[in-house]
Amino acid sequence: MAQLRIADLYKGQQVDLTTSLALSAARLSVEFHLPMANRFILVTALSYEAVFWTQDKHLRDIPGVKFIAKK
Repeated sequence: MAQLRIADLYKGQQVDLTTSLALSAARLSVEFHLPMANRFILVTALSYEAVFWTQDKHLRDIPGVKFIAKK
């Protein structure tokens, strides 16, 4: 099972933090008061038109975020 999860990691794509992404992340931070890691992950997902799934209740009302409540 662990080998399958490790293999999943290699399906991803590494994305450089560009000036454009950093500025967009700063705007999200001001608008939604997000912690640094959340804003960089979110802005990267949005820029690639990826679905951003989370269980973090702080992100649930942000456009483009799919929220699933923890049970």
